[in-house]
Amino acid sequence: MRYIVPTTITEDMLVSSSLTETDHAAWNAGTAYILGARVIRTTTHSIYERLVPGTTATPPESDTTNWLRVGPTNRWAAFDGAVGTRASSTEDISFSIMPGVVRGLALLDLDVEGANVVMTVDGGTVYSRVILPIQTQEDADNWYDYFFEAVQRRTGIILTDLPPFSDGVITVTLTGAGSTISIGALVVGPVYDLGETLASPRIGITDYSRKTVDDFGNVSITERAYSRKMAVDLVLPTANVDVAAARLARVRAKPVVWVGSVNFDSLVIYGWLKDWSITIPGRINSTCSLEVEGLV
Repeated sequence: MRYIVPTTITEDMLVSSSLTETDHAAWNAGTAYILGARVIRTTTHSIYERLVPGTTATPPESDTTNWLRVGPTNRWAAFDGAVGTRASSTEDISFSIMPGVVRGLALLDLDVEGANVVMTVDGGTVYSRVILPIQTQEDADNWYDYFFEAVQRRTGIILTDLPPFSDGVITVTLTGAGSTISIGALVVGPVYDLGETLASPRIGITDYSRKTVDDFGNVSITERAYSRKMAVDLVLPTANVDVAAARLARVRAKPVVWVGSVNFDSLVIYGWLKDWSITIPGRINSTCSLEVEGLV
């Protein structure tokens, strides 16, 4: 079990992006806006919607009476710390960032045909990976599904072996053909190893949809978002218990990319640590139980 603690990507870390910040017109203090009008603020990289018709001189980010923040702009949607917002394009997407020393990279909530990750230092390539997250025959249950069912693609890519260069430029290129390419979150940061994941991890979801029954027994369902969850048991050296306990305490109430296994998308969750406990049965090995709940 490993986890990646996200490094906040600031404006000076974003070296380049193929996505523009032109989702809507920029906010103008002198414009009279109608109800529902949307604008962007490049200072906060956010989209705002007008709640009350009229003109106000206060910027939307400081005027919650007249403006509602809808979400990030498309250019920054992959860096806002959430997977529910997606950066998308009908053409290949490319980001170049210089985040300092990081060992982990997570590309989450993907809808792509391929991904290329390159790190350069002073113009020279020090790391390069090409990933094709497309189902192979080994991933399918049988040959019929492989040939006749819709193509299945992995929705997450996890790398934990980036070389530790403080001035490394990481370029991520997402590719597709004839369809919209999108990514929910691009996360980089230091990687911490807790221990070896044991057999029988548990996965599931918490569904926030609502079922309503009227006086005549008719049922209606309102579909809402859901969050993923994972429960994992792992083994670690007893000598590392204090270090592991301190690390887990430091990431409480913080979104972290938890990697139970890189072989299953279901065992990679971007979320917070709901509960954990360590059992110390002896001097050699100890066990740890984790419960993780994903961001909606």
